[in-house]
Amino acid sequence: MIDYKNCKCSVCHQPLGEHDDIVVCPECGAPYHRACFERVGACVYKDRHGAAFSFADTEEGGKSRSVVCPSCGAHNGPDNIFCERCGAALRPVRRTQGAGPGAGYRPPAPGPGAGGHGPFAAADPLGSYQFAAEYDGIATKDWAAYIGQSASYYLYQFDRMDARGRKTSVCWSALLFAPMYFCYRRMWGWGFLALAASLLFSVPSFLAMFQALGMPIGNIISPAALNTLGNVCWVLQWAVSVAFSLFAFYLYRRSAARKILSLRDASAGEAEFQAQLQRRGGPAVWGVVLMVGILFAVSMAVTLYIGPDRLLSATNLFMTL
Repeated sequence: MIDYKNCKCSVCHQPLGEHDDIVVCPECGAPYHRACFERVGACVYKDRHGAAFSFADTEEGGKSRSVVCPSCGAHNGPDNIFCERCGAALRPVRRTQGAGPGAGYRPPAPGPGAGGHGPFAAADPLGSYQFAAEYDGIATKDWAAYIGQSASYYLYQFDRMDARGRKTSVCWSALLFAPMYFCYRRMWGWGFLALAASLLFSVPSFLAMFQALGMPIGNIISPAALNTLGNVCWVLQWAVSVAFSLFAFYLYRRSAARKILSLRDASAGEAEFQAQLQRRGGPAVWGVVLMVGILFAVSMAVTLYIGPDRLLSATNLFMTL
């Protein structure tokens, strides 16, 4: 049976409201405002009436039975859970018997202003964008379920890479906060590699500080050599940051695709697969907290190594400058 709510009157083409006085053609099922039908006096589809015709077969009749995506406005089949165009959730994913705790998670609908709420969640400016049905052999709806926040923004980046035949696309979060960004997106290996590189390139700065405080370890290299080494490390640090920025989306795509395919192989059925996608995917805020905690621990270790007396002297010297 057709649900005529939000369907258009076949005469005035205005949406039929819940409280409108609606009449339906007994031959084809076309809906009208009563006043509109009485004004024309006959069904506008009367020339097409017959055993093979029904209002449900028209464009408007088909739309009345569809589910409208809250993100891009596309019409989807009544049984769809995710939008066929953009991958957004059309309704909450229901928890099924035996499913894990992630089964009730609803991926945020992509669209203007729905890019997520984390520090590395990209703003989503897309609106209605025609995505491919799949990427790397994985359905768009499965990507959306795994990515979670900012799903359409990431899929848009995948589209751009495919269209240009390149692996690069600028990610500003990876440029400025690579260790935290990678851990936020559950790319732990790349996160710790970026952290190690950042600490390594900071060694000349630490040595320069130790020299200024008169500590013996700062004298393992001459001031001139240390200055040169500091400049080289500064250039390398920015070169690595730019590389991370250019390849972050590609690295995430590769990492996520591998995990999604692994989850699919390990799942007993579609319900379990969807539950695993939502439980194992999405951003990891605690990964950012972990990175901040490690950096804080390193800072505290350096502070304790310097010692309170030298640290106080350095503070006094800084205040007098």
